[in-house]
Amino acid sequence: MDVSLISAMILLAGFAVCGTASLTWLARRIAPRLGYVDCPDARRKLHRLPTPLLGGVAVLIGLASTVLLFSLTLVDFTLPTTQIVTQTAGEMQFKTAVVSSSPEYFLVWAIVTAAMFCGIGIYDDRWPLRPRTKFCLQVLACLPYATFMPALVGVSILGWDIPLGGWGPALTVFWLVACVNAFNLVDGMDGQATSLGCIACTAFAGLALLQGDLVTAAFALLIVANLAGFLIFNLPPAKIFLGDAGSLMLGFLAGALALKSAQTTSGQFAILPSCVILAVPLFDTAMAIVRRKLNGRGIGEADREHIHHCLQDRGLSRWNALALVSSVAAIQGLLAVIGSMSHCESISVWGSICVLFSLVRSQLFGYREASLAWQQLIRINARLRPVPPRRFNPLEWLAF
Repeated sequence: MDVSLISAMILLAGFAVCGTASLTWLARRIAPRLGYVDCPDARRKLHRLPTPLLGGVAVLIGLASTVLLFSLTLVDFTLPTTQIVTQTAGEMQFKTAVVSSSPEYFLVWAIVTAAMFCGIGIYDDRWPLRPRTKFCLQVLACLPYATFMPALVGVSILGWDIPLGGWGPALTVFWLVACVNAFNLVDGMDGQATSLGCIACTAFAGLALLQGDLVTAAFALLIVANLAGFLIFNLPPAKIFLGDAGSLMLGFLAGALALKSAQTTSGQFAILPSCVILAVPLFDTAMAIVRRKLNGRGIGEADREHIHHCLQDRGLSRWNALALVSSVAAIQGLLAVIGSMSHCESISVWGSICVLFSLVRSQLFGYREASLAWQQLIRINARLRPVPPRRFNPLEWLAF
């Protein structure tokens, strides 16, 4: 890699940290005047004082500025090209048009869609949306990205390629919405969503470098730099929050980086490394769905049983809980990169399962949900088990 390119990236990263830190300081002053303040409720929101929101807006403006400088100085602009990829599934063949996008094509759509999610969050922070309305808006925000970006032609799992036919855009929307909600749910403790975003984007930068995609790796590192500038004010005790504007945007950026950094030249999406990198927010979301569904509550109904709540209920301070969650996420990211380097996804998958199992086994998080799921399986098995035929008793017949 050219030394001048590395020097330019270091300067851009420094500009990103300083610029976003300055914008965050400004957002702290403006947010209360606009009514963007998160007040504690002594139940789920355990911070002591009313805390400004709009941190996500500061991150977005800082990121858009640094990406613009990056595009103008370091990225050559070319037009996207289209190629036809033929897939075979049994006796059927699918022909899919795959757009080989230029680097800035991805950057433009990533920033535009991130701004759309930020806009949804800005409205939700001020005038809370119903869960169903919020979900529909998230799907609508993903549609332009899924339509105009390169379509996924298949999913790669442990060396097996599963063709998608025309379902590539649908999988893209599903994946992005899942990542968006995962980060939205995990944003419940000072610095947690921001730290997880930094770790995930760093790991995705590693995956992109392994594929030789320098632009995607640089974009991921610029996201990390901007998040670092915001994290200065977001560590416990937080002076400002991301808000839904920031958590929704960060979830989309993580999902988009996963699709881009783990997508092969033939359009296959290696989904397992991305799931390992995002294991903490995805696992927390999966447990929330299991917990609420088996307790007879709505999936969108808020509760106080997420991973950060459970750790603090076990007596951990906010700093200790943040350190534990970040350490688990860092281990997952390292496992994903090691598995990709060694071309052996099973290493990262089994390593990730062992880490998550240790959380459940130690009853730090997920033990209650696993118990509820096991009890439900026992009840289902009891209902499905055939009733043994009753033996004929002649004495009962005579008595009748």
